Amino acid sequence: MSDDEKFEMEKPSETPDLCYIRPSPMRRFPAEMCVKYGNEFFVVVVTQSQLENIVQLGLKYMKEFDKRPVEDVDVE
Repeated sequence: MSDDEKFEMEKPSETPDLCYIRPSPMRRFPAEMCVKYGNEFFVVVVTQSQLENIVQLGLKYMKEFDKRPVEDVDVE
């Protein structure tokens, strides 16, 4: 079995989940994010431009979400 095949077998079948975004302890970065993928957690620092893009996309998604009719929203 090649390393590529072994890696493919070990990849989780789920999508990554954002656990948190918070201020970064590193002075050069405004934020850090923690992402869970399978049973692994990854913490990455976020640059100012990356954080601006995240905020812009988040606002865009919220506006699109608010435009949907109530019947299209799943309620659990």
